[in-house]
Amino acid sequence: TSTDEWAAVIDTNLRGPWLFCKYIVPKMVERGTGSVINVSSLNGLVGFPLSTAYGSAKGGLVVFTRDMAIELGPTGVRVNCVCPGVIATSMMERWTQSMPDQAEAQEMLRGTMPIGRLGQASEVASAILFFASDDSTLCQGSVLSVDGGFTAQ
Repeated sequence: TSTDEWAAVIDTNLRGPWLFCKYIVPKMVERGTGSVINVSSLNGLVGFPLSTAYGSAKGGLVVFTRDMAIELGPTGVRVNCVCPGVIATSMMERWTQSMPDQAEAQEMLRGTMPIGRLGQASEVASAILFFASDDSTLCQGSVLSVDGGFTAQ
């Protein structure tokens, strides 16, 4: 990983959420309510080869979430995090298309999932909606793996 690549990954995946909190959270604090929902990754919880920058950024986002949750707890602003696993997205499609044997790559991904299939974006969206809803008012600093059981292994 070059220095420029490292910086770009950190800027997108860690600095971006920090900037959101820096400029938006004070308004939530003024109102005494709000919900910050960070989207990390399975890679923020578990290490993978060839993904040091991405994993570092996403792991940093998990800790950032927990730290902000402690700081903002008394203000009424909730801070939680969703960590999607292997989700059928265009990013995942590009990865499988870059493999010599695309069918084998897809089967390998499914094989890593205890539920035997890739997740869907709508399943991640449902987790985010939960954290945004009043059903999650006791959740503060929670990190929800939406990964088909991958981290349970």
